[in-house]
Amino acid sequence: MPDTVAIRRATLDDLPQILERWSELIAHHQSVHPDLFVLAPHARGTYGAFLRTQMANRSSLVLVASLGVPLGTHGVRLIDGFLSGAFGQRAPHFVERDVGMIFDVAVRPEARGHGIGQQLVAEAERIFSKRGIKWLQADYAPSNDSAARFWQADGLKPLLVGGYRPVSKR
Repeated sequence: MPDTVAIRRATLDDLPQILERWSELIAHHQSVHPDLFVLAPHARGTYGAFLRTQMANRSSLVLVASLGVPLGTHGVRLIDGFLSGAFGQRAPHFVERDVGMIFDVAVRPEARGHGIGQQLVAEAERIFSKRGIKWLQADYAPSNDSAARFWQADGLKPLLVGGYRPVSKR
């Protein structure tokens, strides 16, 4: 049974800790696919700006989660995980156009195994459902074993397969 986790929408004050979780996520991606996850020098700032935009947009979603470990004297809590996503649409020729898109889910390595990722996805799903969304979309690399296990355990079924390769000089 997952532990009880406090989840709420992120605020700008959360950004430094979210960026730490994102850095941990990127480090994992780099260990799985080092050629495709080489970051530009400005990557952290660019992702921070992206999150600020998401936090201000009603069509986007940034959630943070904590096991409730208080830090500091002002009740600041350690952010053990975060989720970013948005309300999206598929092409206009489909009947089911609206989807809840999840871009990133990251949990602090020391906090894994407590159901934080599952509860973040469940909260996002509750928010999507409230807005009439019937389908959830998340992308992951099949070669990323931990992501594949996480999303398949959540019931996500692969629909489309994409791929990358270097462009050849033909």
